Order: sequence, then C-alpha cells, then structure tokens
Amino acid sequence: MSIKLPSYFRITSDSVFKFVFKRKQYAKHLIEKILGQTILSIKSVEVEKVVTDNNFDAKGVRFDVYVEDEEGSRYDVEMQSVQTEQELLALRARYYASMMDVDATNKGDNYRDMKKTVVIFLCNFAIFDGKLRQYNFIRCARQNKALELKDNTEIIFLSSKGDKSDIIDEDVASFLDYMNGKTKTDNLFVKSIDKEVKAVNKDPIIRRNIMKWEMKLREEREAAEAKTLEKVIIISLKEKLPLTLIAKLAETTVSKVKEVAKKHNLENLIVNN
Repeated sequence: MSIKLPSYFRITSDSVFKFVFKRKQYAKHLIEKILGQTILSIKSVEVEKVVTDNNFDAKGVRFDVYVEDEEGSRYDVEMQSVQTEQELLALRARYYASMMDVDATNKGDNYRDMKKTVVIFLCNFAIFDGKLRQYNFIRCARQNKALELKDNTEIIFLSSKGDKSDIIDEDVASFLDYMNGKTKTDNLFVKSIDKEVKAVNKDPIIRRNIMKWEMKLREEREAAEAKTLEKVIIISLKEKLPLTLIAKLAETTVSKVKEVAKKHNLENLIVNN
C-alpha cells in the first residue's frame, strides 16, 4: 500500500512539532501559557526521549517534547493529531506521568524531593464533551472536589476543536487555531512558530528527513492497526462467531478473516452462516 504524504508539513506533523519545540524559548513559552505560571529557567529540552523501567519488564515510553526546568520539575508535551479514544488517551497520560516519575527518581530518594510532573496533550480533535479547549486534571477527593491530593502531578488536555466557550490564554488560543490551519494572525508567538514551520518546509534536507520520519511513523501505525485487526479476528473466531459477523465487527472483508484464520491455523473455528 502506497502512503501519500502532504505537500506541506504543518505544526501538527509529529516531526515538525518536535523540530520547532526542541528550542527552549518556544517550549518554555507554550508551557508557561498553558499553566498560567512562570518557569524561571529551562535546564533541558529533549525530543524523542525514551524512558524505560530497568527493574521490570515494562513498556517503555518515547516522549515527544520532554522538558526539565532548573528546579527539577518535568513537563511532557505531546502532539496528538490522530483521533484517539478518550479512555485510551487518559490511560496513556497516566502511564506517561508514572514513567516521568521513574525517570526523575533514584533508589533511596526521599518522597519529599519529588518535583512537579506535568503531562500535556495537544489534540487536533474534539475531546471529552467537546465544549472546552483546555481541561486540567488533578487528583482530588471524590467526596470533596475542593480537597486536592497535592501530589505535584497534573495532566492537561487541549483541543483545537473546542467550541471556544472557555477563557484561555491568548497565545494558547491562537496556537490551537494555528493547529487548525489558521495561519493569518496578529499573534506574535504564532507568527514566530509559523516562520519556523515555513523554514522547515523550504529546507530540502530537513524536509527530506521529515518525509522519511513521517513515512516511518505511518508504516508503524499501519502495522499496529493490522496487528489489532488480527487480534479482533482471532478473538472472534475463538468465540465461534459467524464469518460474516466477524467481518462486519472488524470492518474488513470475509476473505481477510479467512486469511487470518489460515495464518494462525484457526480454519477449524470458522463458522459459516
């Protein structure tokens, strides 16, 4: 299957987003505006940072833009341009936050020394009830929402498709509009970002590398989707569901179901209508 790439890579492109926001000034400014507070100084910005828990056979994490300030607080900013189920998005954010703690702490560290951890998802689709552009989540008591746990962890979701009924920072609002393709703006922050994006698209070497990376990402995504499809078909076959029903549930063809059954020696489980 041939994969068609866009003629112009926008900020929602995984590679372009990382290329632009690996610069401290942009990462710092966006995080500050989202949080509504000042970060004194940025110690480091890493893109494609991989964190694994060496003590367990656990799933590792590859962060988009991983930021650490001079006080030890850590921020992860993710560009999410592919529509993702709300529950899966929430669980992913939870896991990312936990792996940030793994990265920030060492054996023997005191719990009191744990610094702030913030996970930020920039979504190019509607999330939750679709009414807001920014949702900040912290842990609080179910019986008393005003009682915060104060564990220094915050998870924030932003949606460029929110209906703008909420009041958010002007630069953040303009950036979300920019994610939607609105390039004509008087906002200085977005103008600076757009200038970087245009430079990326004009540079033949950078553009070639981005195309290679985008191709790799899409191939990985297609491979993951194919693997998920196979799992759905295998489970359905073991449940002895009719052939045509499996194809309908998996949104595929009957021939594809038969192909998977043959591949995994499950042809004896096929139930014809």
